[in-house]
Amino acid sequence: MKTNIIQKTLLSIAMLGVTSASADGVKTKDTIGINIGIASTNYSEKNHQGSITQPDKKFKLVEVYGEYGTIIRDDIKPYLSYTYSKNDDLKHQYLLIGANKYFEFDKFLPYVGLVAGYGQIDWKYDPINSSKDVNADANSFIAGLNLGINYNVTQDLALNLNSKVLFHDYETNIEPQTGIQSTIEHDRTISASIGLKYLF
Repeated sequence: MKTNIIQKTLLSIAMLGVTSASADGVKTKDTIGINIGIASTNYSEKNHQGSITQPDKKFKLVEVYGEYGTIIRDDIKPYLSYTYSKNDDLKHQYLLIGANKYFEFDKFLPYVGLVAGYGQIDWKYDPINSSKDVNADANSFIAGLNLGINYNVTQDLALNLNSKVLFHDYETNIEPQTGIQSTIEHDRTISASIGLKYLF
């Protein structure tokens, strides 16, 4: 199920650039930016006998990103970003590529985009209090939706509000000292952030 969602999102990214090329669309500049914000990652447990110390679901995040060039139309821009987030229990970092479709309303430029990439979750503690490896980590492909809005403060600077819904399939397998192997799954991350973009 999760793999199908990721495959469909990757296909949608490819199709985004094949939309009608007859219109020029919004004239957008290339950008680099940095955002700070919060994220929430859900999780589930399986195969564990006994209690698991529940990890903190909320993260603080920093994202650096850029957009350069266009895809088919002037209002569709390639997108590349790196996000690092952490709390007291976990570190979550991921690299995303995709495309954003822009719309124009005076000084406001809302956008919607599709992204895909790769990420890693690192545990900073022992979630079952008796594992052999207290530094477990997990990797996953990621796909999702990128939503946001820019407000042009000057010709070279814009305020950015952004939200992402990301689907992934992290599975952290934890070996206890005794008993059955435990698995903790994280399958979705939702984030919100604010920052500044430099336009060039």
